[in-house]
Amino acid sequence: MIRSMKSCRFGLLTAILTFGAVGIFFLEPRPTLAQDKPPAQEPAKQEARTIEELRRLVAELEEQTERQHEQLRMTEASLKRARLLLADLQNPQASRPLFSRSGLSVEAEACLPDQAVVEKMEWKWDEKRTTPQASMSQLGPGFVLKLEPKKENPRSQPLTISREGQADFVWQGHPNTVFVRRGDVLYLADFNPITSGCSIVAFDLKAGKPVWRTHLVGIAVAHSKYRNLINLDVDDKHLTIYGNEMGGRYIELLDFKTGATVGHRVMDWRPGRP
Repeated sequence: MIRSMKSCRFGLLTAILTFGAVGIFFLEPRPTLAQDKPPAQEPAKQEARTIEELRRLVAELEEQTERQHEQLRMTEASLKRARLLLADLQNPQASRPLFSRSGLSVEAEACLPDQAVVEKMEWKWDEKRTTPQASMSQLGPGFVLKLEPKKENPRSQPLTISREGQADFVWQGHPNTVFVRRGDVLYLADFNPITSGCSIVAFDLKAGKPVWRTHLVGIAVAHSKYRNLINLDVDDKHLTIYGNEMGGRYIELLDFKTGATVGHRVMDWRPGRP
């Protein structure tokens, strides 16, 4: 009897120790094996962020480079026109090709593809259409304009055009910045209202990138104090620019697809006007 009880106690103790050992095995943390580790995602995310940041940087630098190139082209064009005017005033009887008041030769201007069209066009002007707000009213439903005038510089007025809550176009404009839209392309007049000259920028709102930029022929005039305003129209063939400068008025036609000047006409030229 005593032996049987001892045997029973021994068996029970063995069972308890065995169960405890099994429990400890499952409760104690096991070393993580290589195959148990989750895939390394953090370096991949970091690399993706770095690539996106570099893409934005490249885009900004490309835009700055294009602006600098455009500024250089505008300066060279102004220099060319100033030289022509100087030569005209210093030696009006000189034997040289005749130049229009735009700086283009008469022959070159006559050869523009749609010069005959612009020669028949009448002057259209609306002073009320010389503001971003007026341009915005012609874009159609769904677009929202946000203006951010700077107190330190009232002539600087950054603008943002949004659609469906997303910023489609951001521009460093001014109170006389104007634009029109045809389909998904926005055409904006890039000019300074107190200097002569203007460029047109075509921007694809859907793709989110510029399509082309063209510096207008405009008019050739030297000045000190000045005033420069623009009206824009677009149809199935042309982007039409009505330039109303203190030194003169002009109409210019661009191919809306390529930005090429296809017609140009100086309506009147007022050199020396204060």
